Amino acid sequence: MNLKEYDQFARRFVNDYVNNLTLDQMKCHLTEQFHIDIENIRQDTGIDDALLEMQNWDSDLYEIIKENKND
Repeated sequence: MNLKEYDQFARRFVNDYVNNLTLDQMKCHLTEQFHIDIENIRQDTGIDDALLEMQNWDSDLYEIIKENKND
């Protein structure tokens, strides 16, 4: 399989796979992947950059959690 065929195959697989997921399965996948993404940022460039990424995703939610971090 060449690169172009692989890309088409992979895109089809992902599209069909996602279209068959339940809402709970999607949430689970996204939760895990988002955590991996943020953790990779922390490992690559540090905690401050990981926190900045979270803030960029949703600054309101970031502030709420930051204010209530001891709850």
